[in-house]
Amino acid sequence: MFAKLFSRLRTYFYYNRKELNGVGVLMLLLVLLFAGLYFYKKYFFQEIDTSYFQYQIDSLERVGKRDKTTYQYFAFNPNTVKIIELEKLGFSKKQIRNLVNYRNAGGYFYKKEDFRKLYFVTDSIYKVYEPFLRLNDNENWQKTKNKIVKNKTGEATSEKEIDSLFYFDPNLISTEEWLALGVTKKVAQIIANYKKKGGHFYVSEDLKKIYGLSEEKYNQLLPYIRIEEKEDVNYTNQQDTISTIYDLNTISEEELLKLHVSLSMSRKLINFRNKLGGYASMAQLLELYNIRERDLNIIKKYCEIRSPVMQININTATEEEIYKHPYLDFHDAQAIIRYRKRKGDYERVTLLKNRKILTNKTFDKVKPYLKVKE
Repeated sequence: MFAKLFSRLRTYFYYNRKELNGVGVLMLLLVLLFAGLYFYKKYFFQEIDTSYFQYQIDSLERVGKRDKTTYQYFAFNPNTVKIIELEKLGFSKKQIRNLVNYRNAGGYFYKKEDFRKLYFVTDSIYKVYEPFLRLNDNENWQKTKNKIVKNKTGEATSEKEIDSLFYFDPNLISTEEWLALGVTKKVAQIIANYKKKGGHFYVSEDLKKIYGLSEEKYNQLLPYIRIEEKEDVNYTNQQDTISTIYDLNTISEEELLKLHVSLSMSRKLINFRNKLGGYASMAQLLELYNIRERDLNIIKKYCEIRSPVMQININTATEEEIYKHPYLDFHDAQAIIRYRKRKGDYERVTLLKNRKILTNKTFDKVKPYLKVKE
């Protein structure tokens, strides 16, 4: 029985010499095909980086989740609102970081439309939050003043009014803005008359001279007073005696003040320098919010860049260390780490641009601050 079955199988699988040659040629072609695919993938094929597309997918997923979440909408001042309050309002971490960075760089919202300065504020987002913006314009004040409880002196003291306080220079704000800060019309008019006659507030304590402004109200406003130094008309003559050239990456606040750079700009310059890890170019000074031409000219004249900037090693840095740099956001840091985990250490910094991990604009700005070796 088995012999008969074996005979049938041998007959079924029998190949003549011509058929065997054909099978041999076919096997050889298959080997060559697979070998060709292997070498093509190894030496010629560039794998498409999907980090950007993954980021887009993640963004859509986050939008989907946001749509299912009920957020609280309440009046807020973008100049003073806290991070936890922004989260309750439905802003993402990236959006919150953008707003906070704008404020830290000296940015200020004077009117509702200024909220559009933030890159993430599209027309649809602005339409949602515009009714809840509480700033220093007369329109916002008219909407909220009826809800404010007044004390014996007629000054607003409720929590609603305190929440609407904003940073201000008493030499620059209008009568309507004084009203928005909660002072009485009478006091606001006295201040306006004082300034018309050439009066000037040099220090915060000068506000105490205003008749009718109570000690209580002064103490309430004190943390928000920001007085820009009055320009010294003789500063040019004094600068003629200065011969020292300073390093922009090491110059101190005291040295900047000696050069007659304003106090606010000196602090902005140093604060931004600390966040950057040093200035790589004098052009970065233009990124300082509201920098005055006089201050910029002084700095360019008496400062140069000598010290190197602090660099981030993208092969060893954590997500948090990358994210802290002002030119990078949370998603940039995630993309850098994700690619490193999949592909191994970066051989060169330019891979961030070539593989579309960072946009060209972001890469060009942050390139001086990145490295791949210690």
